[in-house]
Amino acid sequence: MNIDYITVNTQSSIRLELDKIIYFDPYIIEEEKHDADIIFITHDHYDHFDTESIEKIKNENTIVVAPKSMEKAINKLIFKDYIYLEPNEETNIDSINVKTIPAYNIIKPFHPKFNKWLGYIISFNNISYYIAGDTDKTKESLDVKCDIAFIPIGGHYTMNVSEATELVKTINPKIVIPIHYGSIVGNKEDGQKLKDNLSDTTIEVIEKLWGDKMNYIIEDLSVNNAEEYARVNMLAWRQSYRGIVNDDFIEFINTEEEIQKLIKRLKKSLGNNRNLAFLLRVDNKPVGVLRVREPKYDKYSKCGELGAIYLLDEVKGKGYGKVLFQKAVEELKKMGYKKMINGCLEGNPSNEFYKHMGGKLIEKNSFELPNGQVIPENLYYYDNI
Repeated sequence: MNIDYITVNTQSSIRLELDKIIYFDPYIIEEEKHDADIIFITHDHYDHFDTESIEKIKNENTIVVAPKSMEKAINKLIFKDYIYLEPNEETNIDSINVKTIPAYNIIKPFHPKFNKWLGYIISFNNISYYIAGDTDKTKESLDVKCDIAFIPIGGHYTMNVSEATELVKTINPKIVIPIHYGSIVGNKEDGQKLKDNLSDTTIEVIEKLWGDKMNYIIEDLSVNNAEEYARVNMLAWRQSYRGIVNDDFIEFINTEEEIQKLIKRLKKSLGNNRNLAFLLRVDNKPVGVLRVREPKYDKYSKCGELGAIYLLDEVKGKGYGKVLFQKAVEELKKMGYKKMINGCLEGNPSNEFYKHMGGKLIEKNSFELPNGQVIPENLYYYDNI
């Protein structure tokens, strides 16, 4: 079966080029195509409901299909028509039949069943497609019948490779396309593991997620990558603050002696689960860093703090800042925080990014650099992360 008309952009972002152009959970869309006839959303997590990507693909005739529980959020966007569904419903959109399948975690807390988030089975020209959404191997998913299945395999938030293998063997599609692995969760090799697990069946495993396109992974800070983190942090800081911070200080902090000091501090911080750091790789090259922590301001003790996001110039404007921002939100939620703050020195273009991400400017502070230069720092607040 030729499936060249199917594209998996990243994570669970799927595009079907049928008689109509259909997207599922568009995420980190770079090109402004405005070609979507129908956009399906499975649930409201950032890597599935990305409004910036939606704006790049929708047009005046686009129809959106989403869980009924997302109606308030979806209604903030402009579409030709809005279709809200609950689990176990069926409808037709022109010549496309749509059935909804509950998508949820059985024990894990990330996708509770009461949210009524969705997977979809769509049927067109005698071919049925199951887009599972973020789900475990559930009793409802085990009853699915389809020709082509898009199944999450990254684990942690969804089923892992072993659980996906059991599901796929039960529902027995002609083709399975693994999704939701190799970047935020899971490893790129998981697709091959699924293929190996199904080698004794007639089911064809086709990896669409990892091709020639740019790809990324977020690593926890470790002894092995601390030096890469430090060097990216220093270079990205220099790129961000050139022209804002005195040149002599920028050159000073990029000396080998200062980099080695940072490496030692990073290694010393390992094991502190209230002060976390992450390294972003794109095409296996370290290009960005993230730090989240307990707040440094006592009066905001109930807020987790996004300590820093730094990206090299070569990857700015490609959606990776948003990826790291949402990773920060995830990690702070795990720490028990429901609100977030972050500081950004005045003059840094990232101030506009934080406003775009919903940050409310609540105060200005003075930030004194070790060289004595004082720069205003803007403090942003995010409610109900």
